[in-house]
This record gives sequence, C-alpha cells and structure tokens, in this order.
Amino acid sequence: MGNVNPPFPLVAKTHGPKEDGGRVSAMFEAERLAALHGLDVLDTPPEAIFDSLTRLAALTFQTPIALVSLVDADRQWFKSCLGLDVRETSRDVAFCDHAIREAGVMVVLDATQDARFADNPLVTGDLGIRFYAGAPLVARSGHRLGTLCIIDVEPRASFDEVARAQLAAMATAVSDALAMRRDISSFVALERERARDRALLAQAEEMAGVGHWSWDATNDTTSWSPAVYRIHGYDTALPPPDLAGVLAMYHPDDATALAGLVQRAVSHAEPYALNARIIRPDGEVRHVAARGSCDCDETGAVRSLVGTFVDVTDLKLADEKLRANEARLNFLMEQSADLVVRTEPGRGITWVSPSCRLYGYEPEDLVGTLALELVHPDDVANLQALRAARFAGLPDPPGSSRQHRIRHKNGGWIWVQGNPTIIKDAEGQVVEIVNVLRDVTAEQETAIALAAARDAAQAAAQVKTDFMANMSHEIRTPLTAILGYTTLLSERPELELEARTYVSRLNNAGQALLAIVNDILDFSKLEAGQVVLSPKPTPISNLFRDTLLLFAPQADAKGLELDFAVAGELPGALLVDPDKLRQILLNVIGNAVKFTDQGHVRLKTGYDPDGGKIDIWVEDTGPGMTPEQTRKLFQRFSQVDGSSTRRHGGTGLGLAISHGLAEVMGGGISVSSEPERGSTFHIHIPAVAAEVSDELDVADIAGHAVLDGIRVLVIDDNPVNRELARAILAPFGVEISEATSAGEGLALAAELPVDAILLDIRMPEMDGPEALDCLRASDGPNQFVPVLAFTAGSEAFLKQDLESFDGVVAKPMIPADVIAAIHAAIFGDSEEARRAAV
Repeated sequence: MGNVNPPFPLVAKTHGPKEDGGRVSAMFEAERLAALHGLDVLDTPPEAIFDSLTRLAALTFQTPIALVSLVDADRQWFKSCLGLDVRETSRDVAFCDHAIREAGVMVVLDATQDARFADNPLVTGDLGIRFYAGAPLVARSGHRLGTLCIIDVEPRASFDEVARAQLAAMATAVSDALAMRRDISSFVALERERARDRALLAQAEEMAGVGHWSWDATNDTTSWSPAVYRIHGYDTALPPPDLAGVLAMYHPDDATALAGLVQRAVSHAEPYALNARIIRPDGEVRHVAARGSCDCDETGAVRSLVGTFVDVTDLKLADEKLRANEARLNFLMEQSADLVVRTEPGRGITWVSPSCRLYGYEPEDLVGTLALELVHPDDVANLQALRAARFAGLPDPPGSSRQHRIRHKNGGWIWVQGNPTIIKDAEGQVVEIVNVLRDVTAEQETAIALAAARDAAQAAAQVKTDFMANMSHEIRTPLTAILGYTTLLSERPELELEARTYVSRLNNAGQALLAIVNDILDFSKLEAGQVVLSPKPTPISNLFRDTLLLFAPQADAKGLELDFAVAGELPGALLVDPDKLRQILLNVIGNAVKFTDQGHVRLKTGYDPDGGKIDIWVEDTGPGMTPEQTRKLFQRFSQVDGSSTRRHGGTGLGLAISHGLAEVMGGGISVSSEPERGSTFHIHIPAVAAEVSDELDVADIAGHAVLDGIRVLVIDDNPVNRELARAILAPFGVEISEATSAGEGLALAAELPVDAILLDIRMPEMDGPEALDCLRASDGPNQFVPVLAFTAGSEAFLKQDLESFDGVVAKPMIPADVIAAIHAAIFGDSEEARRAAV
C-alpha cells in the first residue's frame, strides 16, 4: 500500500468557532482542547502501538490510508499516519472535525455525493478522497479528541454495522492506549521526581555534612544514614552499633553527658542537643553536633529517638582561628599608627581604632562626631566631592586629592591620606564608610621641599639657558665680524704674503674660539634634549674621505700618515644626518691627530646590511690610555691627562659631545686602548641604504649669479653684521636694504617689496620673533615673504622662537651657507647656490 502525497499545505488558515448550532460550544471546545493537551501527545514521535493499530485497521478494511487523528484548535495532527507523508492538515478541510461531533462512527461512502465534502480540496484535488469512516477517540472525561479513521480513493457501496463495530472497537483500543500512555508518563515522571528528591536529599546531606539517625528504645537498635557512617569513619559494611557501642565512640567526658541526655529523653520525652567529641576507629578526634527528638506512642511512651548528626570540626577550628585572628587584629590595631574610622550616614563616627590616641583623642571622644567636623575648612569641599563620587560609584574627580588635614586635639593640624571603602545594602544605599587614615605629614613636608627644590632647579636651568643665549650672542657677534672679514680679506688676490699669513692666523684664532663656544653650546643642547636630527641621503664614502682630509695639514706637520680603509662594500649613500656624523668624526679624528706624535691615524669603516648599521673605527698609534683613563674619557670637561690641557688645549667636551650625538642617532661609541699601544675608537650608527641624485658639475655653474636681482632686507641693530651681510651678498647680485631696528625694519617692509628678509633674533625694544609676528599680521607687500632668522646660534635652545621662520643664518656667517639658506628659502634648493658660492 503506497503513500499518497496530498496537494495541500501542512499548515492551513486559522480555524475559529462557527456560530451555527452544529458547532460545539466555545466552552465545551475549550474543555476538549484542555483534555487533548493534557495527554502531552501532540507533536511527539511515532510510537509502535499506534502504528500497529492503524496498520490493523487498514488491513481489516482494505484501505490505503489509516490515521490516528487528533483534532487541535486549528489543525488535525496525526499520531499515526499510514498511507500519507504528512503529519498534519488544516482543521477546516478535516473530515475528522465532523466525525468528533457524532456519537458513533461517521461514514461517507462517496464524498462527491455528500454536500458537506463535495467541494472539499481533499476530494476535488489530487488526493481524491471518496470513502471515509472515522470512529471518535473518547477521553476518560468523555471529550472526543480525534478519530481512528480509514480512507479510500474509491467509493464504497456500503459499510455495515459489523464493520462499524469493529472500527469503534479499534478506536476504543487507541483511546485506551492514549490513556495508558498518559498514566505511564505520569508514573515515570512521579518516579523521576521522587528519585530526584532522594538524590537532592543525599546531595544536601553530602554538601552540608548533616546525617540523620534513629535509635529504637525498645530493642536497642540503631539506624544511620551514609553521612553518619562517614562522620564516624565507620565501615558501611557493618551494622550500626547499639547504644553502648555508640557511647564508646565518644570522648569519655562527652559520653557521660550524652548518656544522661538519652536517659532523660526516654524518661521525660525531652529533646536534646549536644556538642561533643568522637574518636574515630583510626584515632582521629572530630567535633560533632548531635540533636535528638522523641517519637512517642499513643500513651506518650518514647518508642525511639531520631535526630541529626553533623561534623563541626572545621567550624570549630575556624572559630578558634577567628578568635585568634580577632585577638591578633586587636593587638595590631592597638599598635598600628593608621587610624581606622567607621561612619554611618546621619550618625557620624560609630567606631574608631585605638590609634586615635596618637591624635590626642580617646575613642569615646570621637564616637558620634561628624567626620567633617575634624577636617580643615580648606579641605572640606575636596572631601565632599570625593565622597559624592564614591557614593555614585564614579572615579575620583579630576584635581581632587585623598590627602587632607584633620585637627589634633591640641588644635594643630595633621596631614593624612584616606583610603575609604563604601559599604552598600542590597538596594544600593550607602550604609557605612570604613576609612583608613595614614599620617602623611612628613611626606607632605618632603613634597613641599621637593617642589621648592624643583622650582629652584627650573629657575637655575632657565638662568643657565639665558646665560648661554646671552654668552653666545655676545661672543658670536664680534666673531661674526672677525671671521667674516678675515674670510673676505683672505680671498683678495692682491693681499701680500705676510699680510695673508697674519689674516690666516687671525682667522684660525677666531675659529678656535668659535669651536670652544660651539662645544659648550652643543653639550648644553644635548643635556637639554634639544638636538634635532635631519637625516638625508648622504654619499657616505665622500663624507669619510673629505672629513679625514681636513686633517691633512696637521698630519703633514707631524709626519703622520692618514689612512682610509673599507671592509667589504659600502652603499653609494646612507640615510643619516651628515652634519652630526661629521661632527662626531671631527672630534674623534681630531683627538687622534692631536695626541699622536708619530705613526698613523687610520679611518676604517664597514656596513652591515642585515643589521642596517655603519661601523666606524678610528685607530691611532698614540700614547694609549690606562683603564682608569678610559673610564672618564667621555665625561664632560675631562681630559685623560690634565697636563695635556696646556700642551694640546681644548675644552674636554669633544668626546662627551660625540658620545651624546651617537646615542641621539641611535648608536654608540666605545674605546679600547693600552698604554704605549695606541687607541681604537669604535662608532656604530643605524643607517639604511639610500639613493642620491647625480651631482651637478660645478664647472657648469661656476660664476653663475644664483641670487642675481634678488632683493634682501637685512634687519640688525649691529652695523658690523649689516656691513658683513652686504659684503657677502652683493657679489652675487643681491640688492640689499638695511634697517637698524625691528621698528625701522617693519616700516620699511610695509612699503618696499623684497624677496627675503634677514631678521636678527636679539634686538632691543622688539626681538625677532615679535617682529615676525607683526609682519605676518600686517597687510603690506611682504606679509608672506620668506624670513630667515639671523642668529648667533644659542637660540637653538629656544626652538619655539624659530618655528615660524623660513630658515636660519648662523653667526658667524659662512658665505656659502648664507647664499644656500637664502636660495632655499626662496626657491627651495640650496645645493646649487652653495656650489656657486664656493
């Protein structure tokens, strides 16, 4: 018998009660549905007993379809379904919905001839039902819950009374099976509940450590739960002992007490409770709490005692430990200098630790006092803000402090730091505040002293910075004239040899003085952390060779050899700050040449592409140094041999500066040396390979007037600086305008258009940065022209003063640098101008 696939959806439209008399009443329908749902059978998996009954019905009546159909509110659901592949259909099209309203078996011999079903989609559709017979399934309450029905796609001529009776009997069997299923389910659920209760009881005993026992007074027999066995450490395979055996397990002192309590309970029917000690078979002593109550007969005579038994050893030990901790805590509170205060909102202080005596109070003096009454008036607002934040569960307010002052009984004030804990009830209301106060008066005094020392140090540092700036300005200003004019003089071809020698010596003296000033300023910048790196692609081999060759005259004069060696291959260029690296090399190579009287000075280098660093070694054959001398080698104002200061000169800052610059560049410098064996300085600097553009041919631009026709306004209060600037710039075709003060310069800039302004940083009445701000705020023709800072160099300490400038021209002026700086400020390229100025 094959299954038939019906052409209707599994869930149809909502079914509602009709108002005609053929429809069961709404109340009866609600009761029927309650009875159906009470079976807990809807939407359960198929079960063999129901499938057997539908199979029997189909075989008996030779139908392709047989169903156990249960009619729900808006569907009919099939507990068993033979011949169909669906589990439910809409109640609106269900034949069974009609069958449950008839007392007996409902039979439809030919549905096409029955007015109730002729238009039913189950009849007119692909399923094509013709014959239907359904016997109602009646619950014990009398409600018809559904049907056992048989269906055929062929009409039948008759379905006699015998057949009806057989189908009704089968339906009764289905009804009984549904009832028995419910009964079995209820019984299983009840047993499961009882088992769960027993398990919970056993679990509760296990978790609580509580056992129960009973003792029959008539025959002296005892019953123990597993927990009692476990507490006694008694073998569960043995029966519990009688009363005498039980008493023998107790400590002798406690056994006597228990025997008296049992005798009184039996004779007077009185319950009892006892805390006692038992001795386990293994000798271990346990503390127990036993309770007993009486079970009496109808005459009032005690038949048995029942009770509970719990091991309280851990509680006993915890209690003893708690008492010991309380005693220890009380001792510590007596000895502690910290003040513990408990307060309650509206009640003030409720308890205070004995350490309040350190503040001149007895505990009873403070109980009942509002805590804020003890606080210095200036600190009350801060504490109130802290307390409000704590009450709201928020972090401490910005700028608040837990440190405040409280009043000593003698009227003085003591600084304390609080650490409050807020205690709230279940509703989140604050019920208590526990605050631990620590005397921080000494810390406060130290902090005040440190703040004063810090302010003094900052003031001293500012004085130092101002001094360095003033010293640099005062020294560099005359040096600017000396070096500038000696440079210009040395370039005159008509200068006689003797005069040229004097000019050269004068220039060398000025350069030496400038080197001393630069060393001091460089070290000051290192100390202040104001050294700024300017890495750029640098032809590294050229830098090394050119730097080494600078010392050729000194080396030749002493008969020293200058060597340059490369280990491996060097990249064409490295990304480094060439000026800082050159300065390191000048100091290290200069020292080597200075202190070596014979032999050689060798510059050796190698590049590590994997590590991304350049290694440089400067070796000399000089006198060498002892370990003690090398330890102070990189200290400021230090030379390894004090007597050499007079012989060789110098500030003793060169190597300290080199060490600092190497660290700023991310590298370092070290030395290895032995007396009479010379010294080797090792410098390592992180550097990555870089690309540089092809250099321009100097011959192509020689004599080229890179600034021809450029208009420059020089604003400087020193006439020598203005004259020197004119002497340097005029040969390159620059048109010079001069102003002797910031005010005069601003007035001139308001009328005369220029291409660049050279503005001195330090001038009376108005300095350079102020003048620049005024220029940028004006509406004149030079509001946005490039402005270069004309500075003696120490202003580098005040980087904020130079941030608004478009470039810097340092004093003393080097012509090539001046030309390059102006060209870069105007055109953005300094290299061509620098080459043309050489």
